[in-house]
Amino acid sequence: MSAHVHLRVSLTNDQKFGGAFRQYLIRKKNGGLLKILSFWQDVNDYGSGDTKTTDRHIRQGQAWDIYHKYIGNHDKPNIEICNKVRDTIYNTLLNTKDFVSASIFNPVKEEVVFRLEAAWKRSLQEDLKNYLDCKTRAQGGTPPSSADAIDVSLQDGKLVIRRPNPWLKR
Repeated sequence: MSAHVHLRVSLTNDQKFGGAFRQYLIRKKNGGLLKILSFWQDVNDYGSGDTKTTDRHIRQGQAWDIYHKYIGNHDKPNIEICNKVRDTIYNTLLNTKDFVSASIFNPVKEEVVFRLEAAWKRSLQEDLKNYLDCKTRAQGGTPPSSADAIDVSLQDGKLVIRRPNPWLKR
């Protein structure tokens, strides 16, 4: 199992489960990563529509919309990717006369997912810190002084969260 499965699942389901990671990026005013997350979610929405829409022209239009919104502007693209990948997607869209699969965007998704990892881990740290602040104070304990005290990592395909111990009453 890939060490980034948890990240991919989290990104895919963030919108469905209230958008906690999106809200974190908004609070931190990180527009670049917010655009990457939006791209990820738009491509997933497009992919989930593979079975909903049979009109190939509508599907092509949706694929072109994603391309132009995130990738296509060579002067100032919203998502920085290598020119070879950009050109491959463009040529595929330009020459397609039939159904356009969401997999056309997979190379971009694979390239950008790692850019979100550090912010995702940090959002988990801060979320757990907020939870522990409430939980430990309610029980008379001492919460961690900062989110930095909480270690979030991906090891052997598992999400591992470590916190200093103990947070006991003093």
